[in-house]
Amino acid sequence: MKKITALTFGLFIAVSAFCQSELSLNVCGNSDKIAFSKLENCHSINVTEDGYKVFGFKVSYVHGNKGDTITEHKLENSELTDEVIKEIAAYKPKKIYIENANVIDVTGEAHASKPLILTVEY
Repeated sequence: MKKITALTFGLFIAVSAFCQSELSLNVCGNSDKIAFSKLENCHSINVTEDGYKVFGFKVSYVHGNKGDTITEHKLENSELTDEVIKEIAAYKPKKIYIENANVIDVTGEAHASKPLILTVEY
């Protein structure tokens, strides 16, 4: 009986270690839509779950007369820069994509995050 209990406990630990889901991101608490006026005032990319921080990510958006131009920026911290905000204001993309975020926990261990797709309301 002790072997079965130990085996069950060991399997539980192994499964929980390998079945962690990807973390969710948000921009100032928004994970679906964001008003551009709010985006202008709050540039912070956060992890929804506690105990994690973003240290770099890629932001991209589609624009152009035919919606055929993709602009990408790789940022090294947890915030959209003023330059990116100005470009978003100029191009007025319908959606912005935040991907490839470098997320770490309090111990410094890296974790995966889901891409964040935000609809921008002007």
